[in-house]
Amino acid sequence: MLKGLFLSGAMFAASTAQAAQWQMFMPAGQAPNRTAWFIDRSSVRLVGGDKRAWFQMINETPDTKRIKSMKALIELDCAGKRSRFIAIEMFGEKGLLGQKETPADWSYSAPDSPIETLSQTVCTNNYGETITANASPDIMAQAAFETLDNRGRVKHRR
Repeated sequence: MLKGLFLSGAMFAASTAQAAQWQMFMPAGQAPNRTAWFIDRSSVRLVGGDKRAWFQMINETPDTKRIKSMKALIELDCAGKRSRFIAIEMFGEKGLLGQKETPADWSYSAPDSPIETLSQTVCTNNYGETITANASPDIMAQAAFETLDNRGRVKHRR
């Protein structure tokens, strides 16, 4: 049992050790409750015909469950339009709230949801510009929220 936990933790740490290339793929909400969704472009891997990638969700203010941010490894069945979480970490204002490293069951994404947008981005290799490389969630959130207006829409550059 302990050996399994050690191997699982080592695999989790090893898969996050590379230099991340975070790109915002979906902003949402209105100030002060905006949420920014990021994908680590450098983490996308093909695993047995499916794609895996790390993503982060960062709330401008903690949600009702005190979650400020979440980082997850997701597996995408591009042909079947399904997804499942492989590992999840949730963070509050003071650090780690919890984590899970067991693959979830496959599920279908709701239309126009962040997971559907993430799936479309990864499955079509349609990435935009990287916002910040290897940065903390606070720096990523600051960069994201500076690009959003108070209604959660991306500001137009002049």
